[in-house]
Amino acid sequence: MRAAHRWLHLGALIERELFASELTSGVSASLSTGRRSMPVADALGTWCLRCGATLYGVDAAPIHWPLHACAACAGRASPFAGIVRLGVHAGGWRDSVLAVKYGRDRRCGEQLGEMLAQQWMRTCDALPLWRNEYGGAWCVVPVPMPLARRIERGIDHAQVIAQAFGRATSMRVIRALSQQSGVNQARLDRSARVARSGRMKWRLRARAMCNELGVQRETAVHQWVIVDDVMTTGATLREVAAVIHARAPGARIAAAVVAVA
Repeated sequence: MRAAHRWLHLGALIERELFASELTSGVSASLSTGRRSMPVADALGTWCLRCGATLYGVDAAPIHWPLHACAACAGRASPFAGIVRLGVHAGGWRDSVLAVKYGRDRRCGEQLGEMLAQQWMRTCDALPLWRNEYGGAWCVVPVPMPLARRIERGIDHAQVIAQAFGRATSMRVIRALSQQSGVNQARLDRSARVARSGRMKWRLRARAMCNELGVQRETAVHQWVIVDDVMTTGATLREVAAVIHARAPGARIAAAVVAVA
């Protein structure tokens, strides 16, 4: 019975994945008033581009330190070329994230992806040096969700956000990674989240795409944007970055998240 129940859940997931985009496009075209009212995205300079934390006057970095970095990042290496965010995980941003993650609101997820893309482009426009250094083509990598959790929730929220982000920025979206099932991080404290590792794996189906992009060559330098809904400790983003770096040692990696907790 248990196996049959799982197959029924899997069938429902496949049906939703096959027909969700068609249904969503039809609904969004006819119900423009269905767009959720979103908060205003944070202004550049209000968060640290290296760790995503909110910047306050007391956190100002030394004069010699990179622009829009916090004092806590001074002297610490970061796997990210930069972290772009929309806001703090509270209020309207938190409500919107929960609507996508648990309410299966794909339209809201698309809105978040579009807004995140706009924030990304505003950040690039405001920082000419950063834009020039990382101005090549980028690939978008959504943080993967375990299959069991995807079946349970009926939506892969990071993928929905990443796809909208990719469309708005004309970046290629590659589901390069998979994640093994484990304890939901919402049930773990901060130290347990940081300690987790070994969950992310390179998807076999992604090899053909990566061969096409030349990722297998050690001399190749590619630029990847990891997209997720919420950044809490940053452990998940760092683990994704480590898996990408293992496959493409010269990769430049950035992160784009809706909210930082």
